[in-house]
Amino acid sequence: MKIAAGFGAAVVVGVAMLLAFGEYTSKVRVTGLLAPAGGAIKVVAGQFGRISARHVREGDAVKAGQLLFELSAERVGAGGSIDDRVETQLTERRTQAALRRAATRDQLAQQTAALGRQRLLAEAELANHQGAIAIQDTLVRSARTTYARYAKLARQGFVAQALLAQYANARDVELAKRTALAINLQNARRALEQIKGELAALAGQSRVSEADARASLAALAQETAEHDGRRATTVLAPAAGHVTTFAYSVGQTVPAGTVLATVLPAGAALEAQLLVPSHAKAAIKRGQRVELRIDAFPYQKYGLVPGTVEQIELSPITDLPPGAAPGAMLYRASVTLSANALTMYGQRTAFEPGMTLQADIFNDRRRLIEWVFDPLVSAAKGRAP
Repeated sequence: MKIAAGFGAAVVVGVAMLLAFGEYTSKVRVTGLLAPAGGAIKVVAGQFGRISARHVREGDAVKAGQLLFELSAERVGAGGSIDDRVETQLTERRTQAALRRAATRDQLAQQTAALGRQRLLAEAELANHQGAIAIQDTLVRSARTTYARYAKLARQGFVAQALLAQYANARDVELAKRTALAINLQNARRALEQIKGELAALAGQSRVSEADARASLAALAQETAEHDGRRATTVLAPAAGHVTTFAYSVGQTVPAGTVLATVLPAGAALEAQLLVPSHAKAAIKRGQRVELRIDAFPYQKYGLVPGTVEQIELSPITDLPPGAAPGAMLYRASVTLSANALTMYGQRTAFEPGMTLQADIFNDRRRLIEWVFDPLVSAAKGRAP
C-alpha cells in the first residue's frame, strides 16, 4: 500500500510539475500553394469571341509577347458569313480607290507633259523674238546713222529734201518694226509665265490629289484592320514566365474581359498563399511562425519549410478553389519563405509556382496550467455580478 501511495504521489507531483512548467503552442492547419510574391498576371480576352486555338499547355514557359490564344468572332447570317461579305466590300473599295489614284496620276502626268511641251515651244519662240530684236536694233542704228548723214548733207545743200524724206521714211519703218517685235517679245514672255503658272498649279493639284488618295487608302486599311481585329484576334503573353490556370477550352465562347489564363512571372520571388477559414482568422497575426509541407517534397524526406506570416487579407476571397464548400468564407494569408528550394542528397531542387502545400500556423505559446485554468477563470468572471 505504501508503494502504491508513493507511486500515486509521484504521479501527482509529476503531473503538477508538468502543468507548472510544461508549455504548449496552439496551431492552425490550413492549405495553400506557392505563388509569385508580386502576384500572377491575368491573361484577358480583349473582345468577345470563340477560342479557336490555344498554342501553349499548362505550365509551359512563355516569352513576353508570345502567342497564347486565337479568338474568332465571325458573324454568320442567313446569307452566309457576314464578315466575308464585309471583307469583299472592303477589298472592292480598296481596288476602286487604287484605280482612281492611278487614273488621276495618269491624267495629271499627261497634262504635265503637254504643258512641258508648250513651255519648250514658248521658250523657243521667246528666244526667236529676242534674236529678231537684236537684228532689228542693228537695222535701226544703221537707218538712224544714214538719215543723220544725209540730213547734214541736206543742210549743206548737197542733197535734195525729197531724198532726205526717203531716208527718214526708211528710218521710221525700221523703228516701227522694232516696236512690233518688242510687243511680240512681251506677249511671248506673258505666254511663258502663264505656262509656268499652270505647271506650278498642276504640281500642287498633283500633291493634293496624292495626299487625298493616300488618306483614303489609309482609312480603308484602318477599317480593314479593325474588321480583321473584330473578326479574329490574338491573345499574347503579357510577360515572361509560366502560363497556368486555363479556365476555358478551345471552342468555348467568352465575353470581353474574361480571364483566359494566368502567367506566373519568371524570376519572381515565391511566397506561400494560405487559405484561412473564417473561424481561425482572428488567431492569425503578422509575424507568426509557420511550418510548410510542400506536397511535391514529402516532409519525411525533405523536412519542413519555415515561414512567417506577412499579411492576411481583410476580405474573403471570391474565387473559391475547387473542392471548397459553396459559400465558404476563406481569407488569403501571405507567408514569406525562409528558402526557395530544398536540398536532398546534395541536389538542390527549386520550388515552382503553383505547388500545393499544407501549413501549420503557430499561435501563442503558454504553459499547460494556463491552458487548464484560463477557461475556468474566464467562466468565473462571466458569472460574477
